[in-house]
Amino acid sequence: MKKFTLLVFSISLALLSVSQDTLRNLDINQVDAYYMHRGQMFWDGQGVAKYEVPKGSGKTSLFAAGLWLSAKDVSDNLHVAAVKFNSEGHDYFSGPLRATGSLKGTTDVTTSNSFAYIWRITREEILLHQINFDEGSYTMPTDIATWPAHGNTSDGYAENLAPFIDVNSNGIYEPEQGDYPDIKGDMSLYWIFNDNLAVHGETGGTSLGVEVHMQAYAYTCDTLEGIDTTLNYTTFLDYKIINRSDTAYHNFSSGFWTDADLGYAYDDYIGCNVGQNTMYFYNGSDNDGNGSGNTYGENPPAQFCTILNAPLAEENDGLDNDNDGTIDEAGEKALLNSMMYFQNSSGNNGDPQVAEQYYNYMHNLWKDNRHLVFGGTGYNPNVDTCVLARYMFPGESDPWMNGTYGVDPNYTLSGGWTEENENNYPNDKRGIMSSGPFSFNSGDELDFTIAFVWSRGDNGAMSSVTKGFDDVARIIEMYNNNELHGCGLEDVSVNEINSHNTIEVFPNPAKDYIVIKAADKNSKYQIIDIKGQVLKEGDCSKENIQVKNLSQGTYIVKLISNAGVKTMKFVKN
Repeated sequence: MKKFTLLVFSISLALLSVSQDTLRNLDINQVDAYYMHRGQMFWDGQGVAKYEVPKGSGKTSLFAAGLWLSAKDVSDNLHVAAVKFNSEGHDYFSGPLRATGSLKGTTDVTTSNSFAYIWRITREEILLHQINFDEGSYTMPTDIATWPAHGNTSDGYAENLAPFIDVNSNGIYEPEQGDYPDIKGDMSLYWIFNDNLAVHGETGGTSLGVEVHMQAYAYTCDTLEGIDTTLNYTTFLDYKIINRSDTAYHNFSSGFWTDADLGYAYDDYIGCNVGQNTMYFYNGSDNDGNGSGNTYGENPPAQFCTILNAPLAEENDGLDNDNDGTIDEAGEKALLNSMMYFQNSSGNNGDPQVAEQYYNYMHNLWKDNRHLVFGGTGYNPNVDTCVLARYMFPGESDPWMNGTYGVDPNYTLSGGWTEENENNYPNDKRGIMSSGPFSFNSGDELDFTIAFVWSRGDNGAMSSVTKGFDDVARIIEMYNNNELHGCGLEDVSVNEINSHNTIEVFPNPAKDYIVIKAADKNSKYQIIDIKGQVLKEGDCSKENIQVKNLSQGTYIVKLISNAGVKTMKFVKN
């Protein structure tokens, strides 16, 4: 457990009197991760780590994380918002900002308090809602019923906030009519916050007037094999940043800060895989503590944070923004453009204290404005004699020399610039990976996706890093090829649900067999339990489908044909 000094203070008009942080967890697979509604992640706000992997083990690989934003306006005034440990207040506050009117870009305590919540929904709940919404005996889950689909337009807030599937296409979220939240993963958390309810207590920076929509999600599947099992040890984070202010920003950057703490906090190293747009943490020795408590013991794992998606890079900027070896190609995204670390300490490479220092860490600068340099600890007072760098400890992952602006650093040690090669002392390392810069005009929206991949080898700490690179590559491949899904509860659209209405399951309830009446003989079927597991599948060439061996209960039949997909339910007696 870490300890922090909490400052007790009061603020006039109770501007910070939003309710205590909502703490909700994402635990559908082998990760049990907690989030707070004002942007803090992976801890409880009281010093206890809350990113447990494997779930139920008591071992934690991440301690805290959060979003950092920085930009400059037309007069080059600095605007910064960030989350760290909030020991001196908050930069983020729950709820949206007004999108129109004379109060555009602002909000109030009443609205903020009404959004001091994280909505938690599973794919199973949505599937059952699609089937049962119009049945009198159905009890709708609270988070589906209260989904924050719309803002108060009479007070200037945007009409559409959280995404939803609109069954009758009337533009209104009506779950009692069959509408439902549009989520990702087999379980999803969704929440909204802003940076303009009150002064920024964390950084002391000037607000940007942004509204942030977060969605954390994960997939689960017990039948995955080989490298695909890494999906069960991965969580994802989507965030949308909306400029609700009237200010046009330049040099806007989005950064994701992470304090990993792989079990025992003070024996970690940090690294960067440039080609995979990834920051990672690993143990400085082959044993993490003694294996008791939250420590991992022998063969400690590695934790990877990968940028999967970001906005398009500025055109013709002469940079390889997605680190694929090609400069300024069509559709190039600004993925990992900077990666810095700092120590749990004071000094020029320690924790940032003021807004300018947060900005510096997102732009390859140390707290004293010196540029990150290649080699050693990355800090050297004699910057003019060094090769400038953009990425900390990239090893051999940057053959294009993107991190040194095309300059060959002539690093002679095998394996490249790493913490081990520099004989650095393992410690409590904190990293910040950033995307940008972007132009960010009033009304613009910027979307990002991050994957958190946990990997464990069987031959010391470095085996976890090696395995992790393969695992991250598979997650990137699955994301880019739209292959992310669980077992049998993939997205089903409203048109698919409503198609071929003449098809039905008979008899219902069933005892020994079912017949899918009016089904095309070339159609495929799946029988799915309420946990989402596919228990039986085949084609409809045979009239009777045997269900005698199924336990009593309710099941889903998913019919797939050229006409689309239909989902039905039946009861097994």
